[in-house]
Order: sequence, then structure tokens, then C-alpha cells
Amino acid sequence: MNAENMTVRWRRLERPDQSSFVHLYQDGRDQHDKQIQSYKGRTSLFKDELQKGNASLKLSSVQVSDEGDYKCIIVSGTHYEAVLVQVNVRGIGKGPRITLEGTRKDGGISLVCESNRWWPEPVLEWLDDQGRLLTAQQLETNLGPNGFRLKQQLVAYLSQTNPYVCRLTQNGIGPVFKSKVVKEATLYISVEILTATAGKKSLTVITNMFVMARSA
Repeated sequence: MNAENMTVRWRRLERPDQSSFVHLYQDGRDQHDKQIQSYKGRTSLFKDELQKGNASLKLSSVQVSDEGDYKCIIVSGTHYEAVLVQVNVRGIGKGPRITLEGTRKDGGISLVCESNRWWPEPVLEWLDDQGRLLTAQQLETNLGPNGFRLKQQLVAYLSQTNPYVCRLTQNGIGPVFKSKVVKEATLYISVEILTATAGKKSLTVITNMFVMARSA
């Protein structure tokens, strides 16, 4: 089947508006004026494949909002063919980053772990050198067009174990993305530095912390 002279319509099933398209190919060319604004400049057909009946859509610069159900309709005269396609999006974010936010009057050091561009949301954990969970403050999350941004604070004390590990874990997603993703950063703080911080020499900490990032 040659689809070069047929009409190819790509739609989002979740959108009630039937007058706009993810991509519309009609009268031998792409009809960008009827395209959904968020897809402009990001979609294309494989023109060399149309003569073989291949109306596959290429979607570039994938966003979290692209996830969902799509319908491809090919029409020409009495010919009608429709295919449903489910698009799953996975965003593997940046490795976690641990920074020093400040010191406390009780001698503790406020450490912050943050990462972004995740979809779906991963699990953020603070661990000690034995892999045991540490009690941290409430997790802050923000969902934007490029996925989740996560941020959590932990207060480190001289009596606690060293090093401190911030780990992000994203489990497998359905049959398409089966693998688990783990990214972590490890922070080493010497006893001397913690002692100096308790004595209000907090600037020393900045130059004596060692952070190691690891992905698995």
C-alpha cells in the first residue's frame, strides 16, 4: 500500500478536540497549521517509507506530557485503517548532588541532596555506610514539563556514622522499561571538620568535603 497520496492523521486519544492533530499529512504534505501547539517542530513522518505504507511518526525532544494513547488513521477514498499506539515515557534524571546548605547552632551540618529530570518519580533515601536508612527532613518534590525535581535535607552530626549516601532508585516500568535504575552520591566528612564546624569554623567544611557519585 502506497500512503504518499493518502491522508495520515495522528491524534491523542485523551484530547476531545478533534480539529487539531499531533501530526497531519494531507494532499501530499504536512499540515502544520492544524497541529497541536506543544507538538510543533517535534514530529515528522518517514517520507521515504510512505510509499511502502509505513506511516510511523517520529517524535523528538520527548516530554513527560507525551506519555499516553495515540491513534494513527490512514484514509483514502474508501480505504480506512486505524492503529492504536501507547507511548510510555521514562526519564532517567541526573545523578544526585549533595551540597552544604549551612551549619546549625547545635553543631550539625545541613546537607542537601537534589536531582531533577525524573519520570516517574524515584525514591530518594539517605543511608549510612552500612546501608541503613537515616532520618531526614520532609522530601520536597516538584513536577515540571521535564519530570520530577527532588530535594531533601539531612542534618549530619559528629556522633553519626560517616560517610553519608544519597540514593535515588527508580524501579522498572511495565514491559518496556524493565530495568531498575540506581544513582547515588557519597559524602565523606572528616571528624576534624565536624569538630571545627561545631566551633563555628564552618567555612572549612566547604573545602574538605568529598563527594563521590555513582550510577548503577
